[in-house]
Amino acid sequence: MQADHAQLGRVMLVLRCTRKLLDRLRVEPVPTDVPSTTLLGDWYANILMIRPAHLVLLVNERSRLPVVLPAREIARLLHRIPDAVAEALSDLGIPDSAIERERAAMQVIHCAPTRNRSVVGAMTESAFQIQWMRESGDLPDLRTLNRELGQLLAGIGGRDYVHPADEARRLLGYVVTKCDP
Repeated sequence: MQADHAQLGRVMLVLRCTRKLLDRLRVEPVPTDVPSTTLLGDWYANILMIRPAHLVLLVNERSRLPVVLPAREIARLLHRIPDAVAEALSDLGIPDSAIERERAAMQVIHCAPTRNRSVVGAMTESAFQIQWMRESGDLPDLRTLNRELGQLLAGIGGRDYVHPADEARRLLGYVVTKCDP
């Protein structure tokens, strides 16, 4: 899915990877000023060396929504990201039409280095939570883990703290209203 620089004007996702993950993917990063064309924007990624299986942690820049997937077959990681994000969005109750729009915009993925320290901080916090769950013997399956991480409060660019799951819903135009009992 890593394409040449001639495709940078097309619909695409920018995956902003840590140096550790860029080295493992063996891809040429694109210029850092190229934006994603997805509604959720850029995703950040890091590899977590957690036993028994290594994981890839994705965190969305605009919503801080984390998505965790297995690091196996690292050479195919870019092909697996749209499905992993789609599954996480489906678990949030996002309508299929919005999920398919976002997935379609992820068919071309360009890797770039990280640039937003706030998002890197959110990735570090999610990694800490995952490590804590693993050490306590309470690491759930990945789908449950994604749902739980999406409910942890996160600060977004000077705004109040939000639940990343709620922020992703808002960005995709699907806001759940809560009725008072």
